[in-house]
Amino acid sequence: MIFRYEALDNQGAKTTGLVEADNSQEADSLLKDNGLILVSLEVANIKKGLSLPFLGRISMKDIVIFARQFSIMISAGVPMVQSLRILVNQTENKKFKNVIKAYWESIKLDPFWRGNYIDLIKYLLKKN
Repeated sequence: MIFRYEALDNQGAKTTGLVEADNSQEADSLLKDNGLILVSLEVANIKKGLSLPFLGRISMKDIVIFARQFSIMISAGVPMVQSLRILVNQTENKKFKNVIKAYWESIKLDPFWRGNYIDLIKYLLKKN
């Protein structure tokens, strides 16, 4: 199932989004794992295999798995370039793999790149 959530981050800022989980308890747990405090949660009227214009054929599940793995690696102190390389090798969806790989290649070639996670998300949405 896909849930639409409203949550607070660790600084108290309100954030909204979608999360894929088998039930509401799992959705809450996924959000907590990402440092969010759940405010509201409802089943989204979106089918799996989501096909929004900016997502192409990359499923919500692929995006959620990527975000969770990427977040864990960054939180553990793994450099962004290395984290992306690992995720390129682990991603099975060819389109998503190519998007991640293109971003990884663009930042590994720029020794002065000082982007952040927000830049990565913007890039992924733009390229997809």
